[in-house]
Amino acid sequence: MQNCTPPSYKNIFNNRHIQCDINVNNSLAIENTRLVKLYVDIDERVRPLAMIIKYWAKARLLNDAAGGGTLTSYTWILMVINFLQTRDPPILPSLQMLHHRQRMSNGIDVGFFDDVAKLRNYGEKNTETLGGLLYAFFVRYPPTPQFPNFV
Repeated sequence: MQNCTPPSYKNIFNNRHIQCDINVNNSLAIENTRLVKLYVDIDERVRPLAMIIKYWAKARLLNDAAGGGTLTSYTWILMVINFLQTRDPPILPSLQMLHHRQRMSNGIDVGFFDDVAKLRNYGEKNTETLGGLLYAFFVRYPPTPQFPNFV
């Protein structure tokens, strides 16, 4: 990944089976990580659902944008977040739509509402279980796209 800007390094620690990406001088990546962490902290169903979807995507080689032309793990997480924001009633808010102070990174406003204490019970009106949410996720985003229905 020598041509990435900002520099990015992908490494697999073989003895521990841990894979990670290391970014250098990429403040936007830090803000993205902070955003995902906040969403995970809002509702206890977010982390396990995201982990199941990431595991599912990895097992099917659907999370390798650089080498396989598929979605990134980060994109799968954003899909889970959007899915949970659009449940009825919603489980997660859109943190960028809530009143927040502006935060600039590389000339882009990356600000979002970040007072997690005020959002902890946001999704409590939604009583869907983790299993029900997983099923509904795959109804919304079928593992085998129904192309004739979308063309």
